[in-house]
Amino acid sequence: RSSDLSPLPLPERRAFRHDVKCAYMALLGREPSRTELNELWKKALSYGKLNSEEEGVVMATFVRLGLDLLGKVDRSDEIRAVFRAFDRNNNGFLTLPDVQESISEVFPHLDKSTIQDIFFEIDYNRDGRVTYLEFERLMRARID
Repeated sequence: RSSDLSPLPLPERRAFRHDVKCAYMALLGREPSRTELNELWKKALSYGKLNSEEEGVVMATFVRLGLDLLGKVDRSDEIRAVFRAFDRNNNGFLTLPDVQESISEVFPHLDKSTIQDIFFEIDYNRDGRVTYLEFERLMRARID
């Protein structure tokens, strides 16, 4: 029967310890230690109110655990890399021409007034320069 081959609906599917390990590696880019994996699995079981590893956890619990893991990811390196890409003159701050040039390369059809609005949104102290701290503040607000 064709219904035997259809995937289980998401709420009925289960995730197991190996799935948690794979999700950890995919999200954080490294293999968890045995202690980390044990802690994650205990957390997953407590979310699902389960006592046995053999039962696995429902997908909603697995997704919640993944979101917890994502909350641990430090975005500082990514934000710093984007700032450096915008900082065309390597002077430690962004000017309107820096931002215009960088954004125009990615979004060529975006008009200059919109780019100016973006720049002035980032330039909190209105000195015509965007420092890394101002840039980071906006980026973290957008990420969170």
